[in-house]
Amino acid sequence: MYGSVREHRRNGFYILLGLIGVTVAVTGFSTTYFFPMAEGSFRAPLTVHLHGIAAFGWIVLFLLQPALIRLNAFPIHKLAGIAAIPIAGAVLIGGAGTGVFAVNRDLANGLGDFAYASIVGTVAGLLIFFGLVTAGILNRHRPEVHKRLMVLATIILLWPAWFRLRHIFPAIPNPEVTLALLAADSLILLAMVRDKLVEGRIHPVYLWIGPAIVAEQTLEVILFGSPGWIEAGKAIHSLLS
Repeated sequence: MYGSVREHRRNGFYILLGLIGVTVAVTGFSTTYFFPMAEGSFRAPLTVHLHGIAAFGWIVLFLLQPALIRLNAFPIHKLAGIAAIPIAGAVLIGGAGTGVFAVNRDLANGLGDFAYASIVGTVAGLLIFFGLVTAGILNRHRPEVHKRLMVLATIILLWPAWFRLRHIFPAIPNPEVTLALLAADSLILLAMVRDKLVEGRIHPVYLWIGPAIVAEQTLEVILFGSPGWIEAGKAIHSLLS
C-alpha cells in the first residue's frame, strides 16, 4: 500500500494515522458490534460480519504496511499489499449487504420511509472508498500519489466508526456534524498540514480530492432525510435486495 521507503523512515505519520484508525474503529463499534458479539446478543446475516471483518482488516493493514517499511520487511510489505484488493472487494460487497440489513431492520422497528435514508450514504461511501482504492492500486508505481489515495480511502472507511462515537459520548451536540463531518474529516486537514510542514507543499491528491470528499459528506448531512434522499434510498434498496 505504500512505496516511499525514505519518507517512512523519516517520520511515523502514516503509522500515527493507522493507530488513530484502529482506535476509532474499536471504540466506535465497541457498543454496537464488539460488546454485543461478545455477549452473544448481536444477530445479523453473514454479509454484516463479512463487512465488519474486512473493514477492520483494512484498517489493520493500513497500520501494518508503514510499520513493515520501518522494520525493513520489504518482501512482507509487498506480499501484504496484495491483500488490499480482496479486502477492499469484501468491504464493498459486505457493506452493500449491511446497508440492506440496516434498512430492513429499521423498517421492522417501525421507522417507515425514513428507514431508507441510511443506505444512500452507505453506498456512496462504499463506492468512493472502492474508487480511491482502485485508483491507488493503479498508481502503485507512483508512491506519492498511491499512499495519499490510500489515506483518503481509509478516512472514508472510518466515517461510520466516528459517527458511532455518539453512543459513547451522547453529550456531544449534533453528532452528524461534530463527529461524522468535523472529526472524521479532520484527518484530511491533518494530512494536508503534514504535507506542508514536511514536503513544503500540499500534494495535489489532497488539494483536489480532499475538498471533494468534504463537499460530498457535507451534502449528505444537508440532504439526509429529504424526500429526494428517501426516494434514492428506496431505489438503492430495491436494486440491492
